[in-house]
Amino acid sequence: MERFRRYRELLEAKRLELERKQKVEGLDEVTPSHDAGDVAAANGHKEMVAMFQNMRTNLLHFVNLALDRIADDTYATCFHCEEPISEKRLNAVPEALLCIQCQEALDRGQLEAPELGALSA
Repeated sequence: MERFRRYRELLEAKRLELERKQKVEGLDEVTPSHDAGDVAAANGHKEMVAMFQNMRTNLLHFVNLALDRIADDTYATCFHCEEPISEKRLNAVPEALLCIQCQEALDRGQLEAPELGALSA
């Protein structure tokens, strides 16, 4: 029995949902208009869609990294301090790469965020 099977299943479901939302959101087009208010609203809508797509892309990257870490048996180990990530944290954030102490230090600006490229296998 795989040690992190439940987390792998949660992460795979999350990946599928994120991919589905990205495809659906990409189809959401606003009808062109010549009215200045409509154009401004459409531009605001496009900016929001782009922001959400960027957030989903980043989250998808972290989900994929977590799945890679399950595969190479480094899942549930903090990327920074190499201490175990608590089950409570993984239940809340299965794609977590940092233990709660390192995440809090990062949030306070006391720890430099790792480069996403450095996290890739």
